[in-house]
Amino acid sequence: MAGTPVVIIAHYELLRWLMQRVEKYPRGYRFTLGGRIIGLALEVLEHLVEAAYTKNRSECLRGADLSLAKLRYLGRLAKDERCVSLRSTRNPWHQAPKSARDPKRRRMSR
Repeated sequence: MAGTPVVIIAHYELLRWLMQRVEKYPRGYRFTLGGRIIGLALEVLEHLVEAAYTKNRSECLRGADLSLAKLRYLGRLAKDERCVSLRSTRNPWHQAPKSARDPKRRRMSR
């Protein structure tokens, strides 16, 4: 993924982490809440990829921001419904490859 903006790499790793967690949700939540969480995370990834390859990034980034806001509320709901244990859940950012965490890596330019 050389030349890929760091935000796309980091979100890709977050998406992989989310997919592993959703597989472990109780059956009653796996296909409703879990499916919606994965769907929103995929939307964010799509918006970020679009922003990386278009000149007018602001609309794509607004879409990503809105999807992230929805994702935060669904994540909170998953925690409140005990689909996710805070004790067993590590921050996916710490699990991302070092290249994705490097702030000097290529960023999306305006």
